Amino acid sequence: MMVRFVHPYLNRSIFVLITVAVISVVCVGVSYMYMDAMAQDEASAKRAMKIWKNKIDSSRKNNNIIDEYESSYLTLVDHNVIGPEDRLSWYEVIQATSESRGMPSVKYSVGSQSMIDSRVVQKQFKGVELYRSAMSMDIKMGHEGDLFALLNNLERKANGLFVVDSCDIERVDLKAGKDDSRIPDNYKAYCELSWYTIRATKKGKK
Repeated sequence: MMVRFVHPYLNRSIFVLITVAVISVVCVGVSYMYMDAMAQDEASAKRAMKIWKNKIDSSRKNNNIIDEYESSYLTLVDHNVIGPEDRLSWYEVIQATSESRGMPSVKYSVGSQSMIDSRVVQKQFKGVELYRSAMSMDIKMGHEGDLFALLNNLERKANGLFVVDSCDIERVDLKAGKDDSRIPDNYKAYCELSWYTIRATKKGKK
C-alpha cells in the first residue's frame, strides 16, 4: 500500500484557495442580501412617495375647493344673504329707482322676519337656519317696464336674496278724450316678495 504525502506548500495553497472561495461565496451572498434589502428599501420609498404625493394632491384639491367655496361664501356674506338682513339697502334701491324713472307712487312694507320650519330645511341642509321676510309693494307707474326695472335693480343692487311670490299688473281706466301717453300713472301693480337670509344653527356655532 502506497501512502502519498502532500507537500506542505501545496497544503497551504489549497487552504488559501478554499478560504478565498468561502469568502467569495459569503461576499456574493451578502451582496445579494444587500441588493435585496436595497430593492425593498427602494420599493418602500416609492410607496411612501406615492402616499405623500396622493396626500399632497388631495391637500391641493381640498385647498382649491376651499378657495372656490370660500369666495362664494364671502360673496354671500357681503351681500347679506348669510347673516343679518340689510333692509336699508332694499329701501334705498326702491326709492332711487322710483325717483329716477319718475314713478308717481311706490308704497312698500316689510313684515317681521320669521324662521322657516327647521325640520324642512334640515332635511336638505344641515347646520343652517333659513329666515324669511315678506315684502309688499303697491306701485303706480307710467309703463309696465318701470316694474321690471325696479325688480332688476333690487336683484342687482340691493343686499339679500329675494323671490317674487306674486305680482299683479293692472291698466288704469282712462277718461274719455285723455291721451294716455301724458298720464304718469297708466298702470298699477301689487307685488309680494320674500327676502331670505341664512344663518348657522346654534349647534353649528360651537
